[in-house]
Amino acid sequence: MGAVLVGMDGPPKGRLVPLGELEVSVGRDQANVIAIDDLAASRRHCVIGLSGERFRLTDLESRNGTFVNGVPVRQRLLEHNDQIRVGGSLFLFLRSVPSEIPRVGAAPENSAVARSTVLLTSDRSAYLDAEKLAKSLPSSARSVRGVQVLLRMSQALQSARTLEALKRELLELLFDAVPAEQGAIVLCTGGSVDFDSAFARCRGESSPSLRIDQGIAEQLLKDRLATVAEAGSRCLLAAPLVCLERVEGILYLEAGGKAFDQGHLDLVSAVGALAGPALHNLLRMESLHAENERLRDEIRIEHDMVGDSNAMHEIHRFIARAAGADSTVLIGGESGTGKDLLARALHRNSARSSKPFVAINCAALTETLLEDELFGHERGAFTGAVALKKGKFEVADGGTLFLDEIGALAPGLQAKLLRVLQHQAFERVGGTRPIQVDVRIVAATNHDLEAAVRAGTFRQDLFFRLNVIPVTMPALRDRREDIRLLAAYFAEKSSHKVKRKITGISEKAHALLARYDWPGNVRELENAMERAAVLGSSDVILPEDLPEVVLESSSVPASPLASSANFQDAVLEAKRRVVRDALERAGGVYTEAAKLLDIHPNYLHRLVNSLRLR
Repeated sequence: MGAVLVGMDGPPKGRLVPLGELEVSVGRDQANVIAIDDLAASRRHCVIGLSGERFRLTDLESRNGTFVNGVPVRQRLLEHNDQIRVGGSLFLFLRSVPSEIPRVGAAPENSAVARSTVLLTSDRSAYLDAEKLAKSLPSSARSVRGVQVLLRMSQALQSARTLEALKRELLELLFDAVPAEQGAIVLCTGGSVDFDSAFARCRGESSPSLRIDQGIAEQLLKDRLATVAEAGSRCLLAAPLVCLERVEGILYLEAGGKAFDQGHLDLVSAVGALAGPALHNLLRMESLHAENERLRDEIRIEHDMVGDSNAMHEIHRFIARAAGADSTVLIGGESGTGKDLLARALHRNSARSSKPFVAINCAALTETLLEDELFGHERGAFTGAVALKKGKFEVADGGTLFLDEIGALAPGLQAKLLRVLQHQAFERVGGTRPIQVDVRIVAATNHDLEAAVRAGTFRQDLFFRLNVIPVTMPALRDRREDIRLLAAYFAEKSSHKVKRKITGISEKAHALLARYDWPGNVRELENAMERAAVLGSSDVILPEDLPEVVLESSSVPASPLASSANFQDAVLEAKRRVVRDALERAGGVYTEAAKLLDIHPNYLHRLVNSLRLR
C-alpha cells in the first residue's frame, strides 16, 4: 500500500484512507471523502492531493484552521509522520505503510499489538451499516453466513440470563463463523482488564491453552480498536465489547497461520458492538442481584433493639433526632450493650438508608492491614497488590461507615482519619490522586476516650471531630426491667436456631436473670439463652438450665414461694459454707485458701464475688 492517512483521534479514529491521484477532501459535509461529524470542522475544511511526487495539503479557508504538527498552515507539502489536526480529529500521514502501524500510546515491544496489521472501530463494521454491507461485502456464502451469525447472536442475547450463558453462546457462535481454534471473553472492571475473569473455550473437545496477550488487551481497552495481529506463528483477533462509550469486555480469538482477514474483523467487530450492551445489562443485573441479596441479608440480621425501659426510650428519641443529620456520632458504652445496633438504626432511619452501611472493627486488624481495609490500595502498591482494591471509605460512599473500637486506632491512622473527617478525601495506599467521598462516620468505643486523650494515647483533635453527637448505650444492669423482654426474645430466637420448641421461661429463672448484673450485657444474656436452649430438657427454661455464674449470683431464695430446702439454694449455701471455712482456716489469705480448696486463686476471688461473701 502507498501513502495513507491514519485516523488517530476523534470521529475518524482507527480509519485508514489510501492516498492516490484523486484528491481526498476532509470536512463536515457528507460529500467529502473523509466526512467528520464535528462542529469544529468546516463543511469543506481541507484537501490532500498529489503535487508532483509528493502530497500537498491545502486549507480551504476553514473557520478554525488546519494544523500540521501543531502549526496552522494554508498549504504544506507533507512529510512522513506529519500529524494533521482538523477540529477535534487527528490524522497521521504515512508516505508508505510500514509493517507496524503506529498507534496512540505505544504498546510494549514484546507485545503482539506492536505487529497489528488491521485496525477497526466496532461502530464502523460493515455489518452494522446496510449500505456498507451492500457495497463492501461480496454477495457470497461467507457474507450470508455472517449475517446469519448476527441474527442467531441477537436471539441468543435476548435469551441469555447469566453472564456464563452469554459468554458460552458468543464463543460458540464465533467458532461457527470464523476459523478460530480457541477464544476467550475477558471482563474490564475499574478501568483495567480483569484477566482473572477470562472465560476461555476451545473448538472441539480439547481444553483451551490460550494465553491472552496483555499488550493487545490493554491497548484495545485504551483505543477501543478491534485488531488483527500476528504473534509468531499465531494469528490473533481481538474486539472490544462496548456499551455507552465504555469497554465492558474483550473478545479474544486465536488461530494458526494467517487465519483472519478483513471480513473476519468486520464480523467480530459487529459482534462486539451488539454484545456490549447485553453484557453491560447482565453485569448490571448481577450487581443489582448481589445488592438485593446483601440487603436481604441485612434485613435478616436481628438488629432491632428490644426494650421498654426509660433508658431505651431515651435511645429511641435520640435516633429520631440524630438520624436525619450527617453529623458524626460517637457511641459509648460497655461491651455487649448493642452499639452496633444503634449505628445500624441511625443509618436505617437516615436519608442514606439506600446506600451502603459498612462496618469495621478497628481492634481486629494490625495497623497496616487496617489502613489497607480503610483506604484500599493501587495496583502494584506492594508485593501481592495485583489489582486495585477499594477501601471501606470508598465502598461506603454515600452511606455510613461504622468504626467500632475506635479507641484501638493506631496513632498513625488517627492522623489519616482526622484528615478524612476534615476534607472528606483520602488517597489509596500507593496512590497519589485524592479520592473525594461523602461518608457519614459513626464511631463506637467501650473505653474512656477523654482519659485516653489525657494519657496521650488518643489525639485530642480527633476526639473533638468524633465527639460531635455523643451518646452512651446503657448497661443491662441499668435497665433491669428489659431483661424479661430480652430473655423471652432470645429464647424464641434460640429455639429456632437449635430447632427445639421452647414455650417460655420459668418465674424462678426470670428472678435469677433479673438479679444477675450481666457484665457482658445483652450479648451475655443472648449467649445464656442459647445455652439454656441447647442444654435444657423441657419446653420451659428452668434455673438449672442457666449458666453457673448466674446461679451463683443468687443470695436469697429464687422466688418468694421457694422453700429453703430448694435444690439450688442448698447448693449455693453449701458453696458459701465451704468457702467461708477455707478462708477462716487460711486466716483470710486467698492464696492459702485456694490451696486448701485445690482451686486457682483467681477462681476463688470470682466465687467470693458471685456468692457475695465480701
